[in-house]
Amino acid sequence: MKKKHLLMLVVLLFSFITETLPSFVTAHAETTKTELIDEKFLNVSYDYETNEESTLWRITFNRQSEESDKEQRLKLKVTDEKGKVITYPTIDHMIEKDEWLIEKNYSSSMEGQLAFELPKSVKKLNLDVQMDEQTLSDKQDTKTQENILDVKEPFVLKVNDTKEEIETSENKATVKTSSEDFIGPPQPEEIVPMLATAVPNNGLLRMDPPKYTNKAPVYTNNNGLYPACYWTPTGQSNVRNHQGGYERESGWDGLTQWNVTPDNYTNSYIKYGVEKTKPNISLRKYASETSKEDEFDVRLNVRGSTIAKPGVDVCFVLDNSASMKQKDGYIDGISRKTLAVQSLQKLIDKFKAAEPETDSLRIGGIIYSSTEKFYNYPNATVAMSSNESNWQNVVNTYQRLTPDGNTYTQKALINAQTMLNNASGTNRRKVIFLLTDGAPNFSIQPTRAVSDSSIYYDGLKITEYNQNTFNGGLPLQNLNAQRSYTAKIPGGYTLTGSKQKIYSHLTPVNSTAQNIKDQGMEINSIAINIKQNTGIGEQHTTNELVTGLYRIASKKANATGDTQDDYQFYHANTTGDFDISFEDWFTSVIQTVDKGVIEDPIGDMFELVGKPTVKEIKKSGVPAIETSKLPNDPKVVNNKITVDNINLYGNQEIQIDYKLRLKTELDEYEGGKWYQTNGKTTLLPTPEQSDVKLEFGVPSVKGKSKEFKVPVEKKWSDSFKNTEDYWGLRGNSVKVILQRKSGNSWVDVETKTLNAANNWRDEFTAEGGSHVYRVVEASRTTGYAKPTSNVDEFTAKTVPSKGVILTNKLLTGKAVICKYKEDGKTPFTKDLPKFTVTRKSDGKVLAADLEPDANGQVTITDIPLGDFIVEESYVPDRYSKMEDIELKAVENSAGTSLNITLNGKSSPYKVTNKLSKDFEIPVEKLWSDEFKGTDNYWGLRTSYVRVTLQKQSGSTWQDVETLTLTPIDNWKGVFQGVEGGNATYRVVEESRTTGYAKPTYNYGTSFTAKTIPTGGIKLTNKLLTGKAVICKYGNDGKTPFTKDKPKFSVTRKSDGKVLAADLEPDANGQVTITDIPMGDLIVEETYVPAGHEKMADIELRAVENAAGTALTITLNGKSSPYKVTNKLADFTLKIKKVDQDGNELRGASFRLIGTNYDETKAGGPNFEFTGLRPGEYSLSETVVPNGCQGMSGTVRVSISQTGNVTIQPNSSVSGSGGAGNPNLIQLTVTNRKRGQGPLPSTGGSGTAMFFKVAIGVISTAGGLLGSLYWLHTKRRGS
Repeated sequence: MKKKHLLMLVVLLFSFITETLPSFVTAHAETTKTELIDEKFLNVSYDYETNEESTLWRITFNRQSEESDKEQRLKLKVTDEKGKVITYPTIDHMIEKDEWLIEKNYSSSMEGQLAFELPKSVKKLNLDVQMDEQTLSDKQDTKTQENILDVKEPFVLKVNDTKEEIETSENKATVKTSSEDFIGPPQPEEIVPMLATAVPNNGLLRMDPPKYTNKAPVYTNNNGLYPACYWTPTGQSNVRNHQGGYERESGWDGLTQWNVTPDNYTNSYIKYGVEKTKPNISLRKYASETSKEDEFDVRLNVRGSTIAKPGVDVCFVLDNSASMKQKDGYIDGISRKTLAVQSLQKLIDKFKAAEPETDSLRIGGIIYSSTEKFYNYPNATVAMSSNESNWQNVVNTYQRLTPDGNTYTQKALINAQTMLNNASGTNRRKVIFLLTDGAPNFSIQPTRAVSDSSIYYDGLKITEYNQNTFNGGLPLQNLNAQRSYTAKIPGGYTLTGSKQKIYSHLTPVNSTAQNIKDQGMEINSIAINIKQNTGIGEQHTTNELVTGLYRIASKKANATGDTQDDYQFYHANTTGDFDISFEDWFTSVIQTVDKGVIEDPIGDMFELVGKPTVKEIKKSGVPAIETSKLPNDPKVVNNKITVDNINLYGNQEIQIDYKLRLKTELDEYEGGKWYQTNGKTTLLPTPEQSDVKLEFGVPSVKGKSKEFKVPVEKKWSDSFKNTEDYWGLRGNSVKVILQRKSGNSWVDVETKTLNAANNWRDEFTAEGGSHVYRVVEASRTTGYAKPTSNVDEFTAKTVPSKGVILTNKLLTGKAVICKYKEDGKTPFTKDLPKFTVTRKSDGKVLAADLEPDANGQVTITDIPLGDFIVEESYVPDRYSKMEDIELKAVENSAGTSLNITLNGKSSPYKVTNKLSKDFEIPVEKLWSDEFKGTDNYWGLRTSYVRVTLQKQSGSTWQDVETLTLTPIDNWKGVFQGVEGGNATYRVVEESRTTGYAKPTYNYGTSFTAKTIPTGGIKLTNKLLTGKAVICKYGNDGKTPFTKDKPKFSVTRKSDGKVLAADLEPDANGQVTITDIPMGDLIVEETYVPAGHEKMADIELRAVENAAGTALTITLNGKSSPYKVTNKLADFTLKIKKVDQDGNELRGASFRLIGTNYDETKAGGPNFEFTGLRPGEYSLSETVVPNGCQGMSGTVRVSISQTGNVTIQPNSSVSGSGGAGNPNLIQLTVTNRKRGQGPLPSTGGSGTAMFFKVAIGVISTAGGLLGSLYWLHTKRRGS
């Protein structure tokens, strides 16, 4: 019984525990692991976990070097299906570079993990893996090899589609967050970590809408600053405006001129945006001339477009909590919800009316309050759409839902972020428009945080949450006495993971908002009538609540502080505030220029005339700019024009006009110089969204220059003997040119003619300012150097007071004559000669009574261009006057100096005074060495010959003078100033020329002045020549050739020059070579008689004998005549074996025997015996073919020394032979078959003679026997 009671007690206790335990939710996330690389040195794998709205990816890697001297580093790149790189998380020891995540240093090992979270819609990623390797060295130099892995394609990482299974316990008790009875605080759930999914460095793709890149104008500095690529208004040369262009193209539009008189809103705009034909922003600036020379009109244009391309995605996050309908929050008798719906409707209508291009604007909505379990609070999602008809669903859905519940702003923002992430196009602008009437009082349960002072309220940024609390959120507090949850958390809330404490729901929502903004999205927010509600126990002050809400919004790009005005935040307290706030939302989306600002500083050389104006350019089909959106009137402060509040969309355009005067009265003003009308002029198109400034091209203008005078004068430096232009070489006139510098070249401006009539003076008129000028001569005056100027370059300010003076200096030079006595080397010392120099054409005197100095030099100076005569005006006693010298002075090729010659020769020029009684002895060297019609055929002459004039003194000869004769002077010279009278002279050659005989002379042994041969002395040198004989015989060494004779050529060994060709031996076999000069020659047999071998070349050498009177000639070192034998070539005997019918026979064998010769040939039918020399040979048939009768006896064959062949007759043999090419004997041997009788006679006499001889022998023998028998008988008888 007790046991039963105990059992019942246990059951009741267990039942109580199960009733009171909190419910729990366990989310089983899908987890999978895949190996990508599994090697000893490297392992790479990945796995993922799919959660309700995202996927957590993990890439794990581990590497280990296999060699001690090698280190590696790993490189990873993760891209989505479109090839866009994810935003990498921060990993120790790794850095991001060129879209790769790379280890900072090389090392032997490393392991790590890359973890990141992406939207659940991302199902596939691409992973590139590379590994670099360094080889270490003792020499401290390393060798690096990039990408050692054999991985060519990226790995594909995939998520498998599976369903999430959720197991729940029994329904737990629920807290209703309204005014109903307090039930109790919610119990803590089992914590499942959840990363802050909005943090961009966890891998979410960063939103990166294109920003404008300023297309900076380009200017050039040349006589002032002006656009490098410019256009000019038609007919206006004093203005240069910058050309138009497109942000995404290099260069400019190339338009160089157009008419500005009619309004033109097409040309020369600088365009910005992703489409050139439909730019987001177009701007230009240009100047034009007015009726006043120093005044110019300046105009600026800015045109906008509807929605900056490629487009904008807008998600409205609309508060639908209970407070939106509460009467204590009415504004002017209207609920907050009603005002919000009305303003939202106006906004959607304006979006439609703006007629944005297809897909340029997409709108969706998140309508939220809170989502506690078991309470169907009004939350809704309106899908993102580019269809205008679907935009109305945002209004209708919001209007239809009755406000109720708490304020769970954090979840609404995350849902909005998810919607924008799922909308394709990371290059589109992504905007959240948040409308709320109070601070949040529900959040996801935070578990971890990091310190971050920028996060309001607690200075902590939440990094992890309990994902199980995402759907419903938590108030993070117990119900207070007023049975409400507040934004401020009484007593604070301790984070379960890090034990940190937060005190406000503003901290989680601002953490999430910061993550969203970090991803590149924008948050604009409207807070409705925010006040501290002490009635529900709110401990945050109104200021704290407003601060927490405006810190959610994006900060304006031009913000300078940290107040609510520095954020995209609006606090609506009146009905008018709603319209203003929603209107700002509209313009921030639709306008490409939103609250734009132009800054236009006026140039230092200009002053503003009147006031600048701004106006709207109204065009058909373009919506008018609303009055509140018109730009403010221009302000001029510190010489800078500023226009702000520029709002443009749908091709709306504004124009600014003003007039500037160029301050020509300033000292620094230079006429004709280009001045920029303004400094750097910029448009800040969306100052609250971006700080990018776009530049206008700045025009340049120039004013008219003041003219000034440039006097010019020509001066001549040509005075001689106190007389200007003594030589009359000046031109009749000279043209001078005023030139202006243009870049690196000079341009002619004006030409003047100077002459004696205007006293070589005139005046130019030039344009003032900064122009640089010079004056030059059109051409140089002949006989004068190039003119020099007193100034090379000048401007209006630097021109010399006396003007430009060009000076032409006469070109002059000098010459020297060396005057000597009769010996050609002794100067005159006392009785000096004198000279005059006069111009040849008119006798004008250059110099008179010139005398030589102590060295015999006569110097003539100041020689001008022309022809002159130098005459010896005084001749020293006992000397003859020299011949006049022609002096010629001409310009060199450059015209910078004169080249002077005397009798065609350069200075100094040597002249000798002859004694009056002296005579000259011309001498000439003649050569007798012609061969084949060519002088000096063998080139044995020397380059010069010295000859000496000798005078007889008693029985001896004394040298008087030596001349060197050369081919340059045609081997001629003159002994001058030779003493006449009865003196006896001879001319001798200093040394004999090798290869030539001693010279012969055209006089006896001597001569005097009277007996000198007419024409002078001639010395003749005859070439030494000789002859040689070669005796050429046949093979026997004694028989000359008679008919087929050999031929020979003789050439010089060194150069192949021919002495003789086709020489033949005479009847005696002698080859005679004549006219052999000194040297080494080759005798070659050029034609060899038939049947003989060519003889070896013979070296012929001719050298002088000891006396030098003849040549000694040798052939192969032997004297002439030189015997040569032509060896007979070897003979060949060819035998052909046939039968009586002429058929070839085989099986025979022949033997040939001769002197030192014994050969046997077998086989047949052809037999060949070679190497036969002259002599007697015996041929026999040693083997006879079967069935045949062999050759009878032997056959003798004789070869004579001359090559004649004799063949002994034989009935079985026929043939012939002799010398030829080649030497050949051919025989045919005929065998008859046995039993066929004797061979027929061939008709010859050989057989008859044989029988006659035989009969004779037999008769003689018979006679002798008869006589002997008779004698024997007789003796016996006696």
